[in-house]
Amino acid sequence: MYLAVRDEGSCSSLISLHVYYYVCPPTVNSLAAYRLTPAGPHLLPVGGACVSHAHLAGLTPPTQLCTSTGVWYVQAGGACQCDAGYRPNNDSTRCVAGSLSVCLSVTISFTSRPRREFDERHVTAVRPINRAAGCKGNENNVEL
Repeated sequence: MYLAVRDEGSCSSLISLHVYYYVCPPTVNSLAAYRLTPAGPHLLPVGGACVSHAHLAGLTPPTQLCTSTGVWYVQAGGACQCDAGYRPNNDSTRCVAGSLSVCLSVTISFTSRPRREFDERHVTAVRPINRAAGCKGNENNVEL
């Protein structure tokens, strides 16, 4: 940004000058951190850095667009993913230690004759359960 004041030769003094401008605030989105960025007249691509315990998911660094009104726009490219042994938290702002918790619904079929043995031949269907519904409340749900 450039700011100029022109003196026309009059006997006056400039006491104060207030300058206002828009900025896109610092943010963390999709495991990438973006710095405070002064907005420009057009969409401004800004490169982000992967958060702790995360790395680039490809060759392109994560990029978001800063609008002229100081609002972050869509992710324009690149992505980060958590390192091995870490997983994203609920809002994808950081990587936390631990593995993913998966809920599965398992359908088991037995013959009419009781068996004491159990192996993979008895499993007829395995499907993921909606995570919002949780793993509790149904005896067929198993939390791994």
